[in-house]
Amino acid sequence: MTFETHSKAAGVGRLVAEDDGWRFVLLVTVMFLFVGLAKAGVEQSLPPNAELVAPGIWLVHFGNPETFTPLHFRSAPVAQEALQEMPPVVNPPFNLRGIHFRATSRGCVLELPLVTKEDIYGFGLNTSLFEMTKTDGRKTGRRIFLAPSDSPENDRGETHAPVPFYVSSRGYGVFIDTARFVSFYTGNIETREAGGSAPSVQSANTQQELYRVRELKTGEMLADIPAAKGVEVYVFAGPQMLDAVKRYNLFSGGGGVPPLASLGVQFRGCGKFGAEQSLALARQLRTDRIPCDVWGGWNRGGRLMLIRALLHGTRNCFQTRRILSAKCTRWVIS
Repeated sequence: MTFETHSKAAGVGRLVAEDDGWRFVLLVTVMFLFVGLAKAGVEQSLPPNAELVAPGIWLVHFGNPETFTPLHFRSAPVAQEALQEMPPVVNPPFNLRGIHFRATSRGCVLELPLVTKEDIYGFGLNTSLFEMTKTDGRKTGRRIFLAPSDSPENDRGETHAPVPFYVSSRGYGVFIDTARFVSFYTGNIETREAGGSAPSVQSANTQQELYRVRELKTGEMLADIPAAKGVEVYVFAGPQMLDAVKRYNLFSGGGGVPPLASLGVQFRGCGKFGAEQSLALARQLRTDRIPCDVWGGWNRGGRLMLIRALLHGTRNCFQTRRILSAKCTRWVIS
């Protein structure tokens, strides 16, 4: 190779290197442009089965939903004006294309995205569970069975008031419009991959390894809905958890603020107490400055009797307005 030929080859090499460098700069610039547009609130495209139904609320439709659902019996319209005053949100809190649906021989199954360290709350009234992905303090995921029960003190999810709505620590909420007894699996089920292969399972070599409590590594919220061949899913944006709950309440029509006493500290007295004994103990609680907003007890006839004390005001909370007798079914004290 002559010196001239070598110089030409080196020049071509420099041109190629410079061209690759410009391509890399252009690629990085385009990436930052897309990120900037996303942060600026540019609306993302929705899947064909999804639509915006109210500010910060998206509906995703799957299959053939049943007619008689909770929203079918809703008596109050959506509080659109109040929703307009919520923090503006352009895009869903997560990619709605990440929600997967499949019909089964017994009903249908929904798979919703769930990240590893995501906390889940909700599913209606529950006296034993709070964060719904933990078992014995560890993030293992669990099954929540939404069914009415007269014994809500359990860790299965059965309760006086089950609701197929949950809120995430990532600042969004999800409501599944179904009246069926749904089983939610909060990250403890590994679904089959897109190719149909089952998830890999690591064999246990010892009894301790087989039965040890395993931390949740990969997450996915799975909802098993019996009998139904379709369902509608509502996704509520935040940006905070409180905002998602507000949107859910306003979507349900809003409503009045419940009495403060119903949200306060409750005390159930001795079932053998009559009127005078119950009033004496109630006064003693106030004298000792022990919080008590709702008093419950059972009279001799087996009927529940309530004493509701005032939370505020300068009047004596235990000035008796009406005391019927030791067999009364309800006392009102103010």
